Amino acid sequence: MSVPEIWVAASSAATAGPGPSFVASGAAGCPLREKEENKDHVVEQYPREQESHEEGDEVSSEIDRLYRDPITGLWNYQYLVDQILPRYYDDEEKYRHGDVRFVFICEIDDFVHYNTLWGHDVGDEILAKVTHVLCEHFNATGENADTVIARYERDMIVGYIQSESLSAVVDSLVKIRKDINALIFNTSEGEEIANIALKAGVYQERKGSHFLMNIKIVRAIMRLANMSKTNMVGFTTDQHRIIYDKDFDSYGNLDGDIITVV
Repeated sequence: MSVPEIWVAASSAATAGPGPSFVASGAAGCPLREKEENKDHVVEQYPREQESHEEGDEVSSEIDRLYRDPITGLWNYQYLVDQILPRYYDDEEKYRHGDVRFVFICEIDDFVHYNTLWGHDVGDEILAKVTHVLCEHFNATGENADTVIARYERDMIVGYIQSESLSAVVDSLVKIRKDINALIFNTSEGEEIANIALKAGVYQERKGSHFLMNIKIVRAIMRLANMSKTNMVGFTTDQHRIIYDKDFDSYGNLDGDIITVV
């Protein structure tokens, strides 16, 4: 499948909710695909229609200012609060649709180490390239237009994807993990950084499930995956297993017996 120049994000219709309503650009909130002559870097993070009117550009600039992360070009946490919550969740922040949807979280393993040892410029470059690999994958596989990917905090990337199969989502994350692990970075001191590890977790979002509870569950799954071994993806062994507050211990951890790590 050829990779289109501009990806469709969140919905093909205007997004509902408080704040400005708009048609999002960039698949799943991903930045514009890099030009072939300089494909190692994300150059254009804020795609524009070539013949847009001045007023439209002003609106787009305001949307970018409010909702785009400047390093990755992804949606930010405020976008999730202002646009995704009202669209998919009720007033109690419970998922109100019956579609099978999964929430996943990815983090760069030991990201603080790279920032501390090589500086924030190198850390930002690693984060930008990791994001680029993630977006390239979801774009190339033609994932559902309702896929949403956002930078949740620091190096944590959260995504929502509709899929009938947990195994399909896990397979995607495993491939992304391998592609990221193959990246090589060169520092200004001439040092080479390789074997970037990614930890990830995924959980099925169900009608009536709470937005923040699902995030809490995936983070706990991801911790278990990371405890098992670095560069791993964790998920519930039984796709239909529903996790409740009672399943967490006093430290906020889950029983490893209900989680599979690959």
